[in-house]
Amino acid sequence: MELLTILKLFWLKRYNIIIFSLIITLFSIIYVSVATPYYEAYTSIYPVKENTNNQSFGNIQGLASTFGINLNGNNNSLFNITDLVKSNSLREKVILNKWPNIKYDKDVSLVKYWAIDDTLSFNIFRFIKSLINTDNKLSNEQKYIEIALEELSKRLRVVENETGLIKIKILMEEPKLASDVVNFIANEIKLHVSSDLFLESLDHRKFIENRMNNSKTDLSDSEIKLTYFRKNNPIVLDTPEIQLQRGRLIRDVEVNQQVYITLRQQYELAKIEELKSTPVIKILDKGIAPAQKAKPKRTKIVILSFLISIIISLYYTYFNERSKMIFN
Repeated sequence: MELLTILKLFWLKRYNIIIFSLIITLFSIIYVSVATPYYEAYTSIYPVKENTNNQSFGNIQGLASTFGINLNGNNNSLFNITDLVKSNSLREKVILNKWPNIKYDKDVSLVKYWAIDDTLSFNIFRFIKSLINTDNKLSNEQKYIEIALEELSKRLRVVENETGLIKIKILMEEPKLASDVVNFIANEIKLHVSSDLFLESLDHRKFIENRMNNSKTDLSDSEIKLTYFRKNNPIVLDTPEIQLQRGRLIRDVEVNQQVYITLRQQYELAKIEELKSTPVIKILDKGIAPAQKAKPKRTKIVILSFLISIIISLYYTYFNERSKMIFN
């Protein structure tokens, strides 16, 4: 068919094309009107390298490196924020926390807010699937939590920039609820990381303290042996064998003394490390309640629906007329 013929065909069928496009557009308008609106809130956090600007701590760091202790903090390798956000332990805290909302008169968990405990109003097919795939020993409450974890995973996103800046985003039905949830996640991450690093420093200090006490005992024993030997073997009565034995005892004292001094220095540095309060992550942007909906994008959906419906109707008209010509 020539282009002019095709244009004439479209003109003759213009009413059908317009009616079809308007019907599809009307359905899209109805959809965006009744669809649940979602609001997106985000928080940005940045891992802080410890002691980068702390000049007063620089001398201690240098001394620590002399004894094989690194106080520059390899803490950034001790945790991964993305993994923490996606962990079941953190997400379960989010789900079971009681949240203020406008849907209910009281603070409720997300299991209640999403009506997961009322499967008919939430998603009966998903619940049936969970019953099939889940161990029968699990209680209904545990099954509800699993469904809520799956739902939260779909709404939660973590974006990490090349600079190290990490954004945590979440979609919720209410603006205030979205900001509350994302701020809760950021604070939990900060507390979790700080707690883990503190416990690690505490364990390190206790280990050094135990080794130092053992070394102190060894030093005391070697000093007692040397003192006893000197009392019973005066220098005036020295023989080659006595000199050799005395030299060994003196060497034992010197070695144990050096070990004890080294461990004592490491112990003091470990106590300083334990008491440090430098934050390892910094919350740059706290989540705020968004003013506009993130989903559904009403204008975009309606315009795209109208354009796509026109394209479909034009193709249908063209191929329908072409098939008639071929078969006739």
